[in-house]
Amino acid sequence: MNILERYESPDGHLTLLVTEEAGDITIGFDDYPWHTHADLLAAEYGLSESEAVRTFVDQILRGEAVIAILSIQGVMCEVWITTDPTGEIPDVESEEQITFRRWGGKVSDA
Repeated sequence: MNILERYESPDGHLTLLVTEEAGDITIGFDDYPWHTHADLLAAEYGLSESEAVRTFVDQILRGEAVIAILSIQGVMCEVWITTDPTGEIPDVESEEQITFRRWGGKVSDA
């Protein structure tokens, strides 16, 4: 896996990676399984893969995207981009907590 781009959030809690492996470009958070693929973004945005990746990454870095964080007993376990924060809440167990934030660290309710 080749790291093409690496961004650390201003508060140092998240690292966003753009990677390439065997021609497949993915975007996700370092140490967490969630990711998306350039071809899926291209289809969603109606852009070329490179333009879609740039658009998606820029939306995250500008704080336009909502980042969901699942913590269990205060430990971050999952991190992902969500388009429906209210749809994420009902699935948590009692020891789990989902919080929402923006790239810069600002807590977000959506």
